[in-house]
Amino acid sequence: MSKKEKIKQIISEKRDKIKATISSIQDLNKQIPQLKNILTLSEWEYNTIVRLSTESIDNFDVNTENYVLQSNEFIEKGFPYISSINPSITVSGLAMSASSSAAIFHEASKIQPSTNPQIYTILREYNEIQTSQKQEEVVLTKLKTFAINIADTFKNAMDSIKHSKAVKDDYNKAALEIRNFLEKFKGELYSKSSRVGNFPKNQKWGIMSEDISRKNIANLEEIALKGEEQIYDRLHNDLSSILKNRTTVTDNEFENLTTEFLSHMYSIINLIDDSYFTVTT
Repeated sequence: MSKKEKIKQIISEKRDKIKATISSIQDLNKQIPQLKNILTLSEWEYNTIVRLSTESIDNFDVNTENYVLQSNEFIEKGFPYISSINPSITVSGLAMSASSSAAIFHEASKIQPSTNPQIYTILREYNEIQTSQKQEEVVLTKLKTFAINIADTFKNAMDSIKHSKAVKDDYNKAALEIRNFLEKFKGELYSKSSRVGNFPKNQKWGIMSEDISRKNIANLEEIALKGEEQIYDRLHNDLSSILKNRTTVTDNEFENLTTEFLSHMYSIINLIDDSYFTVTT
């Protein structure tokens, strides 16, 4: 079986499980919208894999397939219990599906339109999903109860992104705002773990993930949060390259970079255990 057929099959199984779950728990009204969001992401993943060539998918980073497998494994193990445990499973499923979709988006964004004219459509569809699912609003709302002191920093970064896209210029300012926020957010993540200070730099993210991730299905959410370190490092490096003028970023490249930034934040904020968020009345 080719890598393309394998990934298609995995996503198809996940999609079918989500559909079956939605059908069986229609009375759980609060979870249905989030389940439908997971299904939308899974449909986009499946349709994207179908539209990409076998050769393109063979060139995917090995971690992309891992993200897809982890998302499917979580849904396979967690969704049969969704009505009897707690809504936290749905949130984790959404976070892991977002990570899976973002990994596929990243790989698709590297494909030249000259080899696949559908690439722009594929990438635009993902942006539309982010907007329709109000991912920016979800992140900002959760930040206000997780680390209120940097919520405005996130909002400023997103506003700077929108301005830069509108004028198709000033990408350096937006890049600086995003990088500043990411560094502050990382500090906030580490501050929630009492053990981080006892470990060397290259182990801190892993320790933080062990301490503050949700704990619904084995250690899958912890693994997913650990995997976001690679995304953080890539985003930080790309932003630094822009700021040091090592990279001349095009409009499309900046669009893709900021899309991945939002996906990264959306996945992480939904993988953190509810106990780390301040309850508002």
